[in-house]
Amino acid sequence: MKRLTLPFFTCAILFCLTAHSQQTAKNNKQKSDMGMSDQLYKANYSSDFTMGNPEDVKLVLALYKDYENQDWSKDTWFADTVMVIFPDGTMLQGREPVISAFKQQRAGFSNTSFDMQVIIPLKSRDRNENWVSLWGSQTMAMADNPSSKSAVDFNAVWRVNKDRKIDFMRFFQAQRTASQQ
Repeated sequence: MKRLTLPFFTCAILFCLTAHSQQTAKNNKQKSDMGMSDQLYKANYSSDFTMGNPEDVKLVLALYKDYENQDWSKDTWFADTVMVIFPDGTMLQGREPVISAFKQQRAGFSNTSFDMQVIIPLKSRDRNENWVSLWGSQTMAMADNPSSKSAVDFNAVWRVNKDRKIDFMRFFQAQRTASQQ
């Protein structure tokens, strides 16, 4: 009987370790896909995001402040191959055309200001990319009629490359509701 006890306990321990290992692997899989595997839609780009670098937020917010002040001195913060997609679907690529478009857009306002409601630095783990996502509103007065102000709500995503330069931006915009005016 004593001869059977040691093999029995050895098998029992191995069984428990194997079961624990399988459960740990299952738990890690569930954590890595954030419960997304059973969702109705699959993210085509990425669903593996974690909190990103707060320094990326400082970079992007400094560019918003410079836009307000018409300060274009940080043009080297954009990658040569930067791409921007505006709310109307217009797409531009290259540092010079993108900065030129921002200058032209800003010249149409006598003043403008941003109010940020949500600022999120993100890291796409599966793509090894750094992003900043912003939700906010922009209030502006047109250059040709400074007494008339309008406001829009926006969502913007900015990608910061490994050289800490902006290489992609996408802007979404909505008119404010009557109660927000």
